[in-house]
Amino acid sequence: MTTPHFFRWDPSPYLIGNGEGFSLTWYGVIFVTGFALAYYFSKRIFIREKLPLKSLDSLLFLCLGMSILFARLVHVFFYDWAYYSQHLDEILLTWKGGLASHGGGLGLMTALFIWTRFNKQINYWTILDIMAITTPLAGAFIRVGNFMNSEILGLQTDLPWAVEFVQADGLPRHPAQLYEAICYLGIFAGMYLLYLRKGLEAPRYYLYRFLFCIFSARFFIEFIKENQENFEHGWLLNMGQLLSIPFIIIGFVGMIIPLLQPGKRS
Repeated sequence: MTTPHFFRWDPSPYLIGNGEGFSLTWYGVIFVTGFALAYYFSKRIFIREKLPLKSLDSLLFLCLGMSILFARLVHVFFYDWAYYSQHLDEILLTWKGGLASHGGGLGLMTALFIWTRFNKQINYWTILDIMAITTPLAGAFIRVGNFMNSEILGLQTDLPWAVEFVQADGLPRHPAQLYEAICYLGIFAGMYLLYLRKGLEAPRYYLYRFLFCIFSARFFIEFIKENQENFEHGWLLNMGQLLSIPFIIIGFVGMIIPLLQPGKRS
């Protein structure tokens, strides 16, 4: 019986440098690229809808900053509080690792709320729907960044496309990061094509679909991921799944209600 050959994955996490002095990580470059592309498609929607482009650049930086901040805080308080409660000075040290995508979503919604308070010519729900269309693209790039970092690993498997993450443990595993990236990319493509066909529908039309699709994908892919923290062992559902459930419910209910109201657009 021959031993199966798996894809061996052992890249340096650094695009430039090695962590000492000035260094540039693949994750950081891919993360920023994803946000930049999401901004590009958001701008195309703004132009198509004849919305004012003034201050849109500030929205990009506010969304980026708030997403990172909230992603960090959710990781700290929901995933690793036992450690950070004893190392409060490290809570904001994001370069040491530890971002939670659920927090990133909350940070994005908070950033948009703040932005629309100062840009009252654009409705909050309108800009939130636009971001719901384009944000999955950024999410796909972030998961590719996780793949480059050999983090957020899948369970062990002997499938022919299994990946041996040398910098982790060298065991053949599901490339769960890529599964998620492909799902998010597909969701973005579907949402953007739907927008090109229907335009901006009733408020929250795209938001509800974003919440349901993104977090449903996250929920099911978690079943083939390793638990990120030790305290999750023995749980029926892990923390990522538990945090996804409220978003799935909100998205599902938001999509269903219009279908139950005659004359309303779904």
